[in-house]
Amino acid sequence: MASRAEQLKTTHLRNTQHQKISVIMLPSPIDSDFLKAVESVVRQTYQNWELIIPCTRDQTCTDLASEIQKEKIRTVDIDDCKNSGEIIKKAVDTACGDYVCYIDRYCTMTPDWLLILAGELTAHQEYDVAYCAQKITGSSGSSDEHITFAAYNRPAHEYSDMLDYSAIMHRRSLLSRKGGIEGSIEDQGFWEMLLRYTESNAPLAVPALLACRMQKTEPLSCKTTKSPLVDNYLAADPIKNHLQGNHLQDIGRMYSPLFIPDISKQRKTSIIIPSFEALPFLHTCVESVLAFSPQDSYELIIIDNASGETVQRYLNELMNSGRSKVIFNQRNLGFTYAVNQGIMAASEENDIVLLNNDAVVTRGWLEAMWAVLDEYNQAGLIVPRQVMIPGTSKPQNHQPCRTDDRECDVNLSASHTNIINPRFNQLKGYIELSFAPFFCVYIPRDTLTLIGSLDIENGPHYRSDRLYCDHVRTLIDRKIIYTPFSKVYHFHQQATKELKEKNPSLYEKMFVRNSWKEIK
Repeated sequence: MASRAEQLKTTHLRNTQHQKISVIMLPSPIDSDFLKAVESVVRQTYQNWELIIPCTRDQTCTDLASEIQKEKIRTVDIDDCKNSGEIIKKAVDTACGDYVCYIDRYCTMTPDWLLILAGELTAHQEYDVAYCAQKITGSSGSSDEHITFAAYNRPAHEYSDMLDYSAIMHRRSLLSRKGGIEGSIEDQGFWEMLLRYTESNAPLAVPALLACRMQKTEPLSCKTTKSPLVDNYLAADPIKNHLQGNHLQDIGRMYSPLFIPDISKQRKTSIIIPSFEALPFLHTCVESVLAFSPQDSYELIIIDNASGETVQRYLNELMNSGRSKVIFNQRNLGFTYAVNQGIMAASEENDIVLLNNDAVVTRGWLEAMWAVLDEYNQAGLIVPRQVMIPGTSKPQNHQPCRTDDRECDVNLSASHTNIINPRFNQLKGYIELSFAPFFCVYIPRDTLTLIGSLDIENGPHYRSDRLYCDHVRTLIDRKIIYTPFSKVYHFHQQATKELKEKNPSLYEKMFVRNSWKEIK
């Protein structure tokens, strides 16, 4: 990181410093730590800045820097403000800068902090927010320290406050487009604000160690931060408001993403759902597809693997109403056989989506995968978020240091070790994977033409997805692209659980031994 910081410094020192930067000091008492933070701003190599300091009437805030820098420091009277959020809003309202950043008494900037982040935002006009690496140190005199920096991932940001406000810079124009901080710092107001600022475009990750925060260091833990403000923001579009009839109770804890990417065109798509029992889950899955998929752009094909009478009655109703094609199998020959039947029944020119019967799609799920094809028409496969609702056991198997008290995306998985390039498209948050489970996958018609259907001989119930991913990457040299804008919930193995209860012998053949010779 040190060498990268030097490279960026050399690059941006050549540029003129036209953009003014407003540095907002957060409210705090004036003590030695406060003075160190102010001094770190004064020492910046980038000179076109202003420092705005909130002050009460009984504080003396101006005698903090040399006479040369006094003209750059302004104070804001905060006696009429009720909380830290109002103080920050008042300070920002007075700001004159093109870019805005924040600092508090426990933070310091390296001398090139403003130069490099402003330079990167100026060089990359498509980004609205940039962030750098940050050193976390213990209390004064402590040797405990670590560095925080990671590639940005939207689901990870929704799970936890991964962007420290003292390590980010944003364009001032965001304030008029997206609003400023809501609530207070204590209510995680910055977390919610930065989620708003990164809805459509990820922030620019700048791999340079430029910020330092002093705080009490503790052993790493997997505790999550509670924030009603953030939770209310994420829950702005509940799925239950869009579905007809009675559904699973957990639907009340599912929410659509707040941004849908623009697309150049809708693509004819066949959505294939293999079905076995699990009627409440199947019903909710189908209703979500009908509610959230663009009309006249898709056909729904359900292949039932010898379910009982109640499931068959429901599927007949769907078929007779024209909402779905249905294939009724007399025997349960497994996931892969049913999928291949669906592919054969699909309209010849259509792309294919495979969808588990215990999945629940959200608003914009299909459009977000089409948007990937708009940019990468040679994509081999496209996969969405695979989201487990709060309370699902062992999310940390996929995402280390996750707990089950918040929803968790498990398509990016430590268990699968499937991330090839986390910065495949940094602006959009697209990630290149080596593998993703076929609980939900978009297969372009090109890929099907080149590879064909799934391998039933070597993967009648599972493993066919992994083999297909390998073929995509090695046989036709195409990429598997993950998009955070397509969000699909997954209840996980509901049909398999029913199979184990109702037919233990077939479960052993299918799920334990995964043997086509025994199943067929």
